[in-house]
Amino acid sequence: MTFKKLLLKIHLWLGLSSGLIVVILGITGCLYVFEEELRPIIHDYYYVDQVKDKKLPISHLIKIAQEANKKIHPKQTFSGCRTFSDDRRTVVAWFYEELDNDAIWYWNQYQTNYVYLDPYTGNVTKIEDYNFEFFVFVRMLHQTLCLNSKIGDPITGTATIIFIISLITGLILWWPKNKSAAKQRFWFQWKNTTKWKRKNYDLHNILGFYMMIFTLIIALTGLVWAFECYDKGIQWLFNGGKTFAKEERIVSDTTKYTPISATDKIYNATLKAHPKA
Repeated sequence: MTFKKLLLKIHLWLGLSSGLIVVILGITGCLYVFEEELRPIIHDYYYVDQVKDKKLPISHLIKIAQEANKKIHPKQTFSGCRTFSDDRRTVVAWFYEELDNDAIWYWNQYQTNYVYLDPYTGNVTKIEDYNFEFFVFVRMLHQTLCLNSKIGDPITGTATIIFIISLITGLILWWPKNKSAAKQRFWFQWKNTTKWKRKNYDLHNILGFYMMIFTLIIALTGLVWAFECYDKGIQWLFNGGKTFAKEERIVSDTTKYTPISATDKIYNATLKAHPKA
């Protein structure tokens, strides 16, 4: 068996072994990249029915959200709140509960609820099970195939590595021997007699060549999500060989006190400093 035939076999079987996962990652990645643009179009509860003169204090809205969510999930704790500079947008508060870190599926690991409120009236417009929100599902399918990250990350990461090897072997197979062969590598040279099998081969070869630089960048950057060692290596490389200590996350116990006035003061000060944020 010649080297080229061996390379062709490797290219074929690597493509077959990773193809389905790569297709899933590709489709979900294309969908998720437009998440911010599509979410307001899909979800009507992102907008209020009527814009009024004055909004309720943010602390009051958080309290309403806590009371509404407590009726459904009493064990969930308040995790965050988001407001928008667009006066038409609802305010959203979210709540979190840890379930089972060792569960196979991501939705069995934790439970997250998003409560959407009209900032003018305080009416709850939607209590959303965030685990099954369309774009959350798309992101988790893209990142871990909806599995626990300990299981899903190695699967998607390995498939991506195989895909990268397929790209490299494909480029070697594509490389023309001479100028005459190069004519058929850069553009289509079809005739009326050209059979579909040859057309399919040319589509794979030519389009694959022009897309390779983009797919290679996408694959190499995507590996950051899958492997922590790769992530650290990339950070080390772009930090000029320096490593920085990870900052400890500061968590406050909100059950010991209720900083209602502090919440409003912080929000108002932030809004004044960054009115378009």
